[in-house]
Amino acid sequence: MPPSDHRRRAYWSASSSSRNYFEGNREFIGWCCTGIKEELPPPNREIVFAISRDHRSMGYTTQAVQATIKYLFEHTKVEELNAVALTHNLPSNKVIQKCGFDLVNRIEIDNEPYNHYKIRRSQWIQ
Repeated sequence: MPPSDHRRRAYWSASSSSRNYFEGNREFIGWCCTGIKEELPPPNREIVFAISRDHRSMGYTTQAVQATIKYLFEHTKVEELNAVALTHNLPSNKVIQKCGFDLVNRIEIDNEPYNHYKIRRSQWIQ
């Protein structure tokens, strides 16, 4: 369960389905987490994700991000979530947009250009 304390992070991992699932042959394919993004102004809770190359474009990342949003908005007091993606990382930007985040602005973090997105609880519930 993700912590309600905004200073901690919560992680979820993803693994592939396998014919040999009951034999324990599941491959780690990615993760999704939430935490505080110090480079953003408060409220600065962020959703972060990654998936291995072999499992991209299969919808797993979008499902993980949507589940994280759902959990945070239904089970915590979080009112607003952020996501950032490098401007040239089109797949990550697409996942963020498909999950209902709106582009707020472009920001620079460590001399790299990022798109900064937000989604609010009130917007997600509709």
